[in-house]
Amino acid sequence: MQRAESNADTDAPDQIVHHFIGSTEQRVVHSQPHIEQYAVADPVIGVVTSDAAGAATFTVGPVDGSEPTQTLADNSDISQLKSSGPSGLLGFVLTPLNDADLGGGGQLHLHDPVAAKL
Repeated sequence: MQRAESNADTDAPDQIVHHFIGSTEQRVVHSQPHIEQYAVADPVIGVVTSDAAGAATFTVGPVDGSEPTQTLADNSDISQLKSSGPSGLLGFVLTPLNDADLGGGGQLHLHDPVAAKL
């Protein structure tokens, strides 16, 4: 991942870049301000971004950018984003930031991009 320059505009995008082994070729996979973490479960990428207040948003979309991303969670603390690799699942811990939604801490969530399209 390439972070926006520290002296850049606060909305300057961070970039997730795919580097090809044995080549100088690279491709920007995702570009957005304030990327906190990401995980790839080919053919999708999950990306966590944050706003100025620290609230996070989790979106999922195709790695190739062929379709728009889908927001799975927002206004939350999202941590420990992981990909299961070959099985194609994304897992993350979500803690809502709304006082009414707090139920004693974060909850583990799994997202299956294949089942979500059914």
